[in-house]
Amino acid sequence: PEEALSVLEANLALRQRYWSHDEGTILVAQNNLANCLRSLDRYDEALLLRRAIYRKRRALNGSADEATIVAAINLADSLARSHASEGLALLRRTLPDARRSLGESHDSTLRLVGIFADLVSKCAASRDELLEADALVQKHTETVRRVFGCGHPLLQDFQGLSARIRTRLVSFPAGA
Repeated sequence: PEEALSVLEANLALRQRYWSHDEGTILVAQNNLANCLRSLDRYDEALLLRRAIYRKRRALNGSADEATIVAAINLADSLARSHASEGLALLRRTLPDARRSLGESHDSTLRLVGIFADLVSKCAASRDELLEADALVQKHTETVRRVFGCGHPLLQDFQGLSARIRTRLVSFPAGA
């Protein structure tokens, strides 16, 4: 991973120097660099890059473009570590755009729903909020199973999320 970081930094520098007119290419290189930083546990640096990538994608492509939605998913995933409520607010704004432009059963929409439900469950202040997250996961688990099949990793993610939410529900006071 450390060796990959220097290669990705050089790749970004070359793209910025020779292809400065191609914002999409630069954003892809920045995203690859952010992924590498995250894998090296350099979360703050990755988060800064992801914020910049999302802002630029939104300005270039609009909020309903798939590349912008994927950038929002990546940013929310980074925010989940230490800024969960900010990530939740971002996904609340992004989810309607994803549903409208990509559809309910699109891979990116389903990934967004999974991260959204996970953040709702982490930030839940009431049993009702946990139940909302559980209902969302149950509804979309069936969609993932129908669209991608029983062996798909996204289905396993949704099943694991469902188990975590239900475990939290059991420990959450009934009147809270």
